[in-house]
Amino acid sequence: MNPETAATGASQAWAEMVWQQFGAAIDMFDNTLAACPDELWTGRLWSVEEGPGIPPRFGEFWTIATHAIRWLERYLLVVAEDQFGSLETSTTLTPFPEDNEPQTKSTVRDCLAQLRERCRSRLMEVTDDQAQRPITVYDWIGAITFLELQLYNMRHVQEHAAQLALFLGQHGVPDEKLDWVARAR
Repeated sequence: MNPETAATGASQAWAEMVWQQFGAAIDMFDNTLAACPDELWTGRLWSVEEGPGIPPRFGEFWTIATHAIRWLERYLLVVAEDQFGSLETSTTLTPFPEDNEPQTKSTVRDCLAQLRERCRSRLMEVTDDQAQRPITVYDWIGAITFLELQLYNMRHVQEHAAQLALFLGQHGVPDEKLDWVARAR
């Protein structure tokens, strides 16, 4: 077997494994969005004191959802903070719109579905060199490779999926609506 072919096969296998778990995290996140009844969409997960720099709707279910989705895109595309406004999802999912109205569930889920596909494509196309490329854009993470950044990204999505699922469970949403997803659908 040609060494280049073996490396490519191994890379594809790793990409598939990472995607299956990342996709499962996104699917679980989407389960929480789908399961959220309308009356909880603007429910507050934690108390926030009003103050400078704290938007009035901070901590509501939908703002946490838009936060997670916006960062999913930012980490996937490795975009610096000063360029966030140029991203499609970040533009569509304004977490604190001028009219102070929440994003609709369908808009949020549509953005997530589009990003899910972009994430799958990006992970399946990444080369070994791209996976090992150092990323220094995010000061709070430190030096990290692109592949490790995507694992960090997956953990971030899963963390917010868990927060939202716990909130829903505490408000009587049945467990079967929040089923565990073992691998990407």
